[in-house]
Amino acid sequence: MPKQCPECRSLYPNFVDFCIADGLRLVRVIEDADQSLAHLSELAMASTGAPPASTDRCIEGRARLIPKVKGEITHAPIEFYGTVVLGCFDPSVGVVDIDLSRFPGHEYISPRHAKLIYEDGRWLVEDLESGQGVFIDRDLRVMEPVEIRSGQELALGNALFLFEADEPEETTERGDEDTTPLEGSDEPG
Repeated sequence: MPKQCPECRSLYPNFVDFCIADGLRLVRVIEDADQSLAHLSELAMASTGAPPASTDRCIEGRARLIPKVKGEITHAPIEFYGTVVLGCFDPSVGVVDIDLSRFPGHEYISPRHAKLIYEDGRWLVEDLESGQGVFIDRDLRVMEPVEIRSGQELALGNALFLFEADEPEETTERGDEDTTPLEGSDEPG
């Protein structure tokens, strides 16, 4: 099953994990209609940059970074699942999960700048000993792994992103509800 770069759409054999041109993680291209919903989502994101409408719901562990310049959104969101390393591709250091070298302010982003960690239903951000630092909402400097919430801004050096994460809805057990009819109601007991 071939893989494709979500940015330049170059195709690669299955044993290759990252695009040579931009360092992004490759996604699988579907050849069999019976593949899982997750693989269909990967294919849709690779070809359109957005998940298909049928998966436009909260998915635990899914998040987005939305690039901003002077408070304005400037690029399409970068969607990802689970823990990822953010940085700018450097052949001497190796590839990263999300290569930010095409975004404004990338000159101040280290090759392995930060890590976004999905753990126990919450997101954490960790500075990977970057040269220019990691900040939440422009004033909280990240010195150790710290929680980041949907709607907060994440600054990596001079590059600014809005962080958005899917937050699965709370569910209640139907068995915990009291189903006894109220006195005087027409409902059968």
